[in-house]
Amino acid sequence: MKKQIRPAQPQWLADNYKKWATAWAKLQKKGGTFQWAWHPIHKVERVNKEITKILLDGMTQGHCSFCDAFPIETTGVTLEHFKPKSKYPLLAYTWNNLYPCCNKCQEKGDFYSWLLINPDNPRYDFWDYFIYEASSGMILVNEAEDKSHLDRARAFATIKIYGLNDHSRPEMRKRIYKQLLKADPADYKDYAYRFLMDF
Repeated sequence: MKKQIRPAQPQWLADNYKKWATAWAKLQKKGGTFQWAWHPIHKVERVNKEITKILLDGMTQGHCSFCDAFPIETTGVTLEHFKPKSKYPLLAYTWNNLYPCCNKCQEKGDFYSWLLINPDNPRYDFWDYFIYEASSGMILVNEAEDKSHLDRARAFATIKIYGLNDHSRPEMRKRIYKQLLKADPADYKDYAYRFLMDF
């Protein structure tokens, strides 16, 4: 995961997020089989389309928030609720709970652990939690002596829950890492896994 800086919340979301989330929470309380649907905005587009565009442009530069897949469109784009809307309905439209991500990372589904690392935390740095093993392409827990048990647990949970070493990711990472080593640093934004060069 690359460290990210979240842009300012759009005013239309600040004005409406509580009302929309409260409506969703009330539906959930009733029970039954209510299907989640993003609230419409401008009478045409749904909120998630607008939020995804703002965050892809202003926070992740077209990458997945968690695995850094790029271009994210090749794997499918979705808007992730970091704390799932099924368990935390009042956070369903909360700006800091929303992340653009790829379909593979979205397989996390409704699972959540307080150990999960969010990439826009001001104190987050990839190398504080993880290491990259170039021979295998794997992202591993940073086991250095100065790392706390909690930091290690958070790294392990994040790798597991977002499947950072699942699918063909390690092999893809190995291939792209070789390309990054030859690339101009100004062009890193055009590659997946650019966080590997954030020394």
